[in-house]
Amino acid sequence: MNTWLFFANSGAITFRNLLKIQSITAAQSASCFLQLAIEVCNDLGNHIVADLALGTVDSYADVPALLASNGYLDESLRLVWTRMIGFRNIPVHDYLLVDRAIVHQVLKDDLDDFERLKRVFAQFL
Repeated sequence: MNTWLFFANSGAITFRNLLKIQSITAAQSASCFLQLAIEVCNDLGNHIVADLALGTVDSYADVPALLASNGYLDESLRLVWTRMIGFRNIPVHDYLLVDRAIVHQVLKDDLDDFERLKRVFAQFL
């Protein structure tokens, strides 16, 4: 929710309203940082695909597919990365659709997926 819109609709600035804004801001920040982390993975993957001439990338989902089909990524990580790309599209195209529960779950349970991708990328350094 846009903070200015929240103020306009709240009618008054109270401690409770400020807590809601902090919660909204934290959720939006977390969503933005996840989006950025996924975009970094996409950019790194794009560079690897281009440097190794693995194929043509028409969409972000092509990057993990090309890396997997050439043996650089296992199938389970390809599926995870493809889902990450789908999640990334939500905040990029419409912030109002971001589900805070999903953001919280990813931060709590799924950050290891980034570690797995980091190990893949590290082999190209």
